[in-house]
Amino acid sequence: MKTYSYNLVFIDMLFNLLVGFVSLFVLAYLMINPTSDEGKIDPVTQIMITMQWDPASNIDMDLWVMGPENAIVGFTRKEAGYMHLDRDDLGSKNDTFELDGSIIVIHRNIETVFINDIVPGEYFVNVHYFGPSSNASTALEETTIQIFDMRPFLLVYDGTKPSTYKQEITVVSFVVDENGNISSQSENIQRLIKPISGAERL
Repeated sequence: MKTYSYNLVFIDMLFNLLVGFVSLFVLAYLMINPTSDEGKIDPVTQIMITMQWDPASNIDMDLWVMGPENAIVGFTRKEAGYMHLDRDDLGSKNDTFELDGSIIVIHRNIETVFINDIVPGEYFVNVHYFGPSSNASTALEETTIQIFDMRPFLLVYDGTKPSTYKQEITVVSFVVDENGNISSQSENIQRLIKPISGAERL
């Protein structure tokens, strides 16, 4: 007459339970949805250009950028294909706003142009002193231009230049190659790009 060990039966049961748990774990792992790349949004900005001046100044300075294919952006044309002017800052005149019945003042003067595609060629970054001025003969305002390569985020130019009332100056020009690399920066080229309207430059 055969006899069976209860220990062997217990070990068989534990082994079967282990196989069951492992099988359930494998099935659960396979059912986990992989991370989808479809919902991801990569930043489209390739280059960012900022102009800043005295935060407390009431002077209206304008940033103008000309790129290849005669694309021009400024306060009168904020969109030009692959370029976009984010905000026309009027100096301290538009630093005040109302929130929940309270008047809030943010002293910051900045304009930003976003270049949203790699378009090879030469770019010109201009500053125009729009006004106002209580004494046009002695008016002077300094602006700081910064150019950032956004892939990865890297400051590639940082320069400050003064301009006088109604004057437009080219602060810097640069070249973008087919891979989006910025090179050939120059502060010696002057090219007026702001559209002339009436007697604005007089």
